[in-house]
Amino acid sequence: MKNRLDFLKRLRVGKTKLDHYKSLFIDFNDAKLIDLETSDSILNSINYTKTQTEIIDYTDDNFLKSILLKNIYLKIDDQSKAYIFTDDFQFCGLFLVNTKEALEKSLKIAKEDYNHTVFILESNNYFFIRINYYDTTHYDFPLKYDIRLSSNG
Repeated sequence: MKNRLDFLKRLRVGKTKLDHYKSLFIDFNDAKLIDLETSDSILNSINYTKTQTEIIDYTDDNFLKSILLKNIYLKIDDQSKAYIFTDDFQFCGLFLVNTKEALEKSLKIAKEDYNHTVFILESNNYFFIRINYYDTTHYDFPLKYDIRLSSNG
């Protein structure tokens, strides 16, 4: 019963955050919001063995400056789908979008999100990406993106 009560509390909080959350993904073509319960189920399946990281300078929101993002972009097919989300996923759910479009817009979303983090989970669990943007107040990496790619191979 406690888990159900926690879920209902998250759902209620999500209603207050949903408009702002949706605004981060408004520029996507055919973005589909995945409900909270389904999102929880999808995220419970994440399990990767290999991790690569990269720090890139902020000059603009050009994802091609990242070797990791560029390599993924060139390997995936145009029809590939991914879930994209920020830390508010726990209240609002995930968005299902075109994977290439998610990569193209990922740095911009990381910069605009109030926690400066965006996640991309390829819909077939081929990879998981976490991107953090560090503003001028960050001690070690001011005006940089921290990109982490997780996969199984």
